[in-house]
Formats: sequence, structure tokens, C-alpha cells
Amino acid sequence: MGFETSPKGILQAWAWFCSSVDEEKVIEDRFGVIEPGVIWFRHNGTIRALTVKERAVPSCSLAPKALPPDWLRTFPDASQIIEKTISLSPSASLTLDQRLLNRRLCEFELFKSIENVHVLPAIKSGFTTIGAFIDLANSVTNRRKSRSGRSLELHLKHIFNEVALPNSHGARTERKNTPDFLFPSANQYHDAAYPAGMLRMLAAKTTCKDRWRQILEEADRIPKKHLATLQEGVSVPQFRQMRSKGIVLVVPKGLHKSFPPEVRPELRTLESFVNELKTLYA
Repeated sequence: MGFETSPKGILQAWAWFCSSVDEEKVIEDRFGVIEPGVIWFRHNGTIRALTVKERAVPSCSLAPKALPPDWLRTFPDASQIIEKTISLSPSASLTLDQRLLNRRLCEFELFKSIENVHVLPAIKSGFTTIGAFIDLANSVTNRRKSRSGRSLELHLKHIFNEVALPNSHGARTERKNTPDFLFPSANQYHDAAYPAGMLRMLAAKTTCKDRWRQILEEADRIPKKHLATLQEGVSVPQFRQMRSKGIVLVVPKGLHKSFPPEVRPELRTLESFVNELKTLYA
């Protein structure tokens, strides 16, 4: 959303609502990945991100001197950022759903701190060609998209390990497919004698959009596919279509209210999903 003060001193506001995946792509190309629980707004030409109050967490924004020295020279990879995030926001006393959301927001703040170190100097030094400006802008956008796509998967991996839930991460199934998580393990999945009814899979996608179809062929032995997402709501027709294909959405409880009322009862929380599997494999 945006705010501008008119020449007459009147504060004007507007908001963008995307009606298609193509429109979402245009917005994300302009602002970067839109994080759940984060509102992007523009005021007097300045673009900022605000965290929704009800999901606010202690700030994980760090000054350059508080960052690991190596990070000042080289942008850390996703796994390093996740490890640092967990040290800043262990959240062990929270439910798994709250833990995931808090860590995601903490990671977003940390990522911006690192980005400021590496990107701001280049911006302040200016550009001699349009190509140089476009190259930098593209690199920033691509890095943000890459981080967001990998982030959810890595956070889930850490949570599963913290609660001692047996799983295989990134193991191959049929046709060289690699579902994000197999339960209880890839060995059991490939053991024809192991009961198929005891197997589970979980895909992790920050947003569903049309990409949910990608997971349908990832594990032939598991007809019911669980999909963890941070997307804030899907339409009723899209949800029905996903359900008809055997997909069960796993959504942190704090995001359930963003879904249509008739959809909410059929959503799984991360806590309930993990508890079911811990009981199954006890």
C-alpha cells in the first residue's frame, strides 16, 4: 500500500490487490518477496516494510559490528542465516506454529541487516550505466527470492530435529523426484514391505499459487500429500481443487484467520501434524 501527501496537504492512500499469479509477479518484481505478516508501504517516495503488531517478535536487526566478520566480506548462505536466526530466537517455550512464524520474522530482520551491509554501499556509490543499476537490482531481487524459497524448508528441518521427529530431508523417490520431507525415512519409503499407510510426505512452499501441482508426482506410495505453506489464504475454488487432488494444507495456526471461514476447519496446524506423526512412530 502507499501513502502520499498531495500538493494541498491531503494525505492520500491506495492499496494493490492481486487477482492473478501474473499480477503477484509484477508486485514481487517491484518490491521483492512479500513475507507473510509483513506490510510493504510507500510514503513520500520511501518504501518500508512493517511487521504486523500481533505477530511482532523481539528485533533481530543487527548492526554491522554484531554480524559475524565473515558475513561482512561474503553474503552468507541460507543455512548460515537460519542457524544465526535460531540463536537469536530459540522460541523453545512456544508452540511449533508460533516458533515457525517468529523465526521467519526474525530471519527477515536479520537478512535485511546483512543486505544493508552488502547493498547500501553500492547504491550510495552510484552507477555509471543503466546496465549496472539493473544488474544490481536483479541480483538483490533474485537473492531475496532464493532466500524465501529455501527458508521455510530449512526452518521446518530444524523444528523436526528439535522435536526428534524421524524424517529424511531432500531424499529421492520415483523418477528422481525429491520431496522436501519423507516420514519416517527414505529407507522405509523404498522398502516395499513397509506399510504405505505409515508413510507421510511434506512439501514446503512459502506460497502455493499454481506451484502446488508440482508435488503431486513426488511420492507415488503416498496418495495424500501434505503441503506446508505460509500463504495467507487461498480461494475456496482453489482449495477445493487442491483437496480433490489429495493435498492437505499445513498452515501455522496464526495464519488460519486469513483463510475463508469454510476452509479453516480443514487446515492442519504444524503442531497437530507433528503430534500425529510422533504418535504414529512412537
